[in-house]
Amino acid sequence: MLTSDQTPDVPHFWHKKLAEDKLEQLGVPFVALRPGAFLDQVASMAGDPVDKGRMVWIGKATIPLTFVHTSDLAAYLAAAVDADAEAGERINIGWDRPVSMREVADVMGSRAGKKIKVWAVPSAVAHAAGAVAGRFMPLIADMAAMFRWFETGTVRGRRARHVRQGRVVGVVVGRFHPPRPRAWPWCPRARAGCSAATSTV
Repeated sequence: MLTSDQTPDVPHFWHKKLAEDKLEQLGVPFVALRPGAFLDQVASMAGDPVDKGRMVWIGKATIPLTFVHTSDLAAYLAAAVDADAEAGERINIGWDRPVSMREVADVMGSRAGKKIKVWAVPSAVAHAAGAVAGRFMPLIADMAAMFRWFETGTVRGRRARHVRQGRVVGVVVGRFHPPRPRAWPWCPRARAGCSAATSTV
């Protein structure tokens, strides 16, 4: 995960960083991909946003993040197998600029021809849920910590950092408003013309 080396309080991010460190310590050759947030997962947390006309987010919906599509990451992973990269190299993966969930909803809505709202759960509520329920369900505490990290705005990446992505895995990050957009994965047969920005592979 992008910035995983800065997240000791987010278990599933930090564990990836520790796994990278362990492989390096053992002398096992590897190339680590560090993607931004998975847009297709977070945008559909409450179901199909086009059908429901809304998306649910935890925290402020105006904070920009670096995103990636899961399918794009799979393509990058396949390309990285034979990439000309140094052993132990960590490569940031994401779009060419960070965007907020509000921006995502606006673009999605304009393509679908309908208003899509963002229902933002206040950070204080999420933090309280993580503190209380996290005692019995570690996953909830982990997710609360993740969204708390997102809210810092650190998961943004920088365009210069993604230059290496294009050079190593042989693909170029697409713009948020691409000339040939691909259908959102949760839109059946792209009805209503729903489409999204995505990396070009």
